[in-house]
Amino acid sequence: MKSSRAFRYQKLAHVLREQIMTGFLKPNDFLPTEHQLCEQYRLSRTSVRKALELLEVEGLIERRPGAGTRVSAQFVLPEDAARTFQILVPSPNFFVEHGGLDIFINEFRRLHPNVEISLLEAPTGADLAEHLRTHEKHGIKPDLVLTYDSLLRNLDNYEEFYDLEPLMSDGMPDIYPRLLEGLRFGSGRIAAPVTFSTVFLAYNPDLFESRQATKPYAGWTKDAFMEAARTISADTNGDGLIDQYGLMFTRGIGRWPVFAMQNGLMSSAISDYDDILQKTSAFLHDLLHRERIAVTFNVDSLRTHQHPFKNGKAAMTLTTTYELASWLDEPLDFEPQIAPLPFGPCSSTLLTTNALLIPKCSPKPELAQSFLRTALGLEAQTSLCSETPFLSIVPAVNRTKVSAELLAFYNATEEAMPGNYHVHELFPDNETMEELIENMNFFWLAIESAPAFARRWKRLVPRMAVLQP
Repeated sequence: MKSSRAFRYQKLAHVLREQIMTGFLKPNDFLPTEHQLCEQYRLSRTSVRKALELLEVEGLIERRPGAGTRVSAQFVLPEDAARTFQILVPSPNFFVEHGGLDIFINEFRRLHPNVEISLLEAPTGADLAEHLRTHEKHGIKPDLVLTYDSLLRNLDNYEEFYDLEPLMSDGMPDIYPRLLEGLRFGSGRIAAPVTFSTVFLAYNPDLFESRQATKPYAGWTKDAFMEAARTISADTNGDGLIDQYGLMFTRGIGRWPVFAMQNGLMSSAISDYDDILQKTSAFLHDLLHRERIAVTFNVDSLRTHQHPFKNGKAAMTLTTTYELASWLDEPLDFEPQIAPLPFGPCSSTLLTTNALLIPKCSPKPELAQSFLRTALGLEAQTSLCSETPFLSIVPAVNRTKVSAELLAFYNATEEAMPGNYHVHELFPDNETMEELIENMNFFWLAIESAPAFARRWKRLVPRMAVLQP
């Protein structure tokens, strides 16, 4: 597997080349500035310039100092470009970068050897509906869209996608019901899950051994977790400050709610809601400020080299199979192991799911349906689970290809999956979720007390959207 760091400029060159070859960028159209490309694709200026130099050598662009970079006026769009089967994908995206989508593409090409496939890349987090409209305005009509759960709720044009219910009920393998329930938007089913991950706990066995801490084990408790985290957290350089922690997690909404879910957020009676919010808020402050055995990390910096867990500065972290796949490319000094979540009595955690959609503007809806059937089929799902760290949406495949212990640690068994939820299912709407996030800065700094934050949490989200009475 190629390093995700080695050829970043080539990946950017590929993105821009595809935009030119498919007509999204036309002759004489200006490219974004170097600064804009750096920001959009999270690359250094050196990598951006190398990508542009490559395209200039190929004769696709012209670079004029002080005037910007534009598509060469002499470029002629290939006659067969419009016949290319196109998939719009988020970029950057761990699932795409680390071979997940390639599994489906390779199986599809085996069945359709004469079909060319092109990937159109959209910035991760971009407004999906607006991006599609922009492509269509320029004559580019993707046949498929790969996206993930948190972007689906932002769509304002569900009716512009095909209802996939008939296709998915026609001889398809059984899919985890929880994934299907969590991806129902609008009146039909516009999104078909193709892979998913739970949020689980990974740990560094070398740090546990060096600090003589008891390693995680099946059935370990919150008390055992706390004891291990205390043992590992230390001042290793003698400057009086802790620089090695038992746990790290991001402040992003895709991680910390797990602590509340493990304590019954989505399964307990509504009368226990106050108590769950209070316990979760106090526990977070205990970890970060009273015990000082955990550290939070910027969610936007998951790809950086200055990552506490990857650099041996934290023994445990909340993560996903997507992030785990990215670590396989990196020269880590240890092999991450998976541990069961020990934060409360409930078998519950967060889900994150990649899904395919077929826009009604697709010039080749029949091929798009064939691709979707291929991605959901047993052969492709089995290959995905066998050849990558990603999980299948088909329970029977996971049972065959993933050990029972590991599935249990992922909280991805058929028994555990009903207690797992996507982030968007925890909140009545995106505005409420965003307001909660924006009002947490003082809480993370311990300027706002845990009880005060719990009251704010309840005021903003008085009852979770799917909280069972």
